[in-house]
Amino acid sequence: MTSSSQFDLFAPPAAAVDTAAQAATAPAPVPLPERKPGLYLLDGMAMVYRAFFALQQARMTTREGRPTGAVFGFASSLLRIIEAYGPEYLAVAFDSREKTFRHDRFEAYKANRPAPPEDLVSQLEEIHELIRAFGIPIVIMPGFEADDLIGSAARRFEQECRVFIVTPDKDMSQLVHDGVRILKPGKKQNDFELMGPEEVAAQFGVPPGQFIDFLTLTGDTSDNIPGAKGIGPKTASGLLGKYGSLEGIYGHLGELSPKSRQSLEEFRGMMPMIRELVTIRTDL
Repeated sequence: MTSSSQFDLFAPPAAAVDTAAQAATAPAPVPLPERKPGLYLLDGMAMVYRAFFALQQARMTTREGRPTGAVFGFASSLLRIIEAYGPEYLAVAFDSREKTFRHDRFEAYKANRPAPPEDLVSQLEEIHELIRAFGIPIVIMPGFEADDLIGSAARRFEQECRVFIVTPDKDMSQLVHDGVRILKPGKKQNDFELMGPEEVAAQFGVPPGQFIDFLTLTGDTSDNIPGAKGIGPKTASGLLGKYGSLEGIYGHLGELSPKSRQSLEEFRGMMPMIRELVTIRTDL
């Protein structure tokens, strides 16, 4: 059956059509929802580190011997994002060189981290030049980390845009909801895994809305932030699943094992500071 015969089969006879009645009874067309533009927020330094170490063994250099592996790797990832996702808006956030408010609150913050390799540092200016050559804004604010700038931008534009945070950093999971997702670099250099609320819950055992409380309990060894002694991810997710929040957990200490109860009692005094340290700012 041809398309024209299908039309003839289902169309009423011309004489039977009452155009006035049809116009009166026909439902108004439902407007299709507009697709929001995509805003891609890149965690600049995290991507630079990833590119540097992924290509370190290749020992890429200029003829003069200047290292270029991080520049090449960053450019490859940037082009992959542009080509695969076609972002309408894109920005790259970097940490500032100054100490942040977290260092003021906790002197040992990130004290366990070694200085970045000189071969990486020497490529940063070229990476910045590359980003500017693409016409992409670089966002830096003294006293704040890239996480805070990305968190604030995500909250600022989440109503107008579909927001995608490009980062390997698990801390960003606290920002995720249906309108804000993470593009997490995969095992291969230019592969990305989309992380929404369901994926965050599957990986960590808690939804994004409980992630700040989760990090508060477990701490963050990569940033040298302590948590409650003996409370690991499995215990933390179990407690939050049962009691809903830190307040709920502390309201039911009598129901916990003696070991967990003692740990949380000892942790109570520093808990507000730890919670502040692991919370990404969204109000800048």
